Amino acid sequence: HLKLLKIALSRIKVWDDIKFARTYICINDLKKYKANYEDTEGFVNYPRSLENVEVAAFYLEKDFGFKVSLRSKLFLNVAKLAKKFGGGGHKHAAGFETNIKN
Repeated sequence: HLKLLKIALSRIKVWDDIKFARTYICINDLKKYKANYEDTEGFVNYPRSLENVEVAAFYLEKDFGFKVSLRSKLFLNVAKLAKKFGGGGHKHAAGFETNIKN
């Protein structure tokens, strides 16, 4: 878990102008450390915890594409965004899956 977290933290990218941050874990990362998907639970909260970030996303690569977890702090309803991609959740925590890999 900690080795994956180190990777996820190193991959955080922030767009200050839109108050958005994201990070990701690839299948190869999981294989390298003999980890499973559950070992990435909560990773979306790290980019969200940054001071100037309103919305964060965590992309977890799976065989079919990606599982995307979304979190917001105050203003944006991420459930509405997730719903556009066939997912769901609530105002400050939502997600969806996509078969798009590129």
